[in-house]
Amino acid sequence: MCCVETRVAACEAWTDWSSVILPAQMQSTFWFNYFVYVVLGTLLALLASYLCVTYSPLSLGSGIAGTKVVLGGFVIKNFLAGTTLLIKSLGLVIAVASGLSLGHPM
Repeated sequence: MCCVETRVAACEAWTDWSSVILPAQMQSTFWFNYFVYVVLGTLLALLASYLCVTYSPLSLGSGIAGTKVVLGGFVIKNFLAGTTLLIKSLGLVIAVASGLSLGHPM
């Protein structure tokens, strides 16, 4: 955590998106930082869904229903393939990075 021990109002180590992207005279704009946050989250969520839909349609959803079917004795081709695991894992990481809430709600 940044500056937890010092109890200061503003952390000197924090860097806004505007200070990274914009020139010095246009920095510290709330709306630009908010815009970058929304666009970045949307792009990451779209990337995660694109990967799942394009490269491994069997990785869509939670997988619980498909796992029950496989355990019941029915064979689903490529359901337990390495590409399904890879795309599902990569999509999960990208979706969480985008800010989506995944998993069981508490």
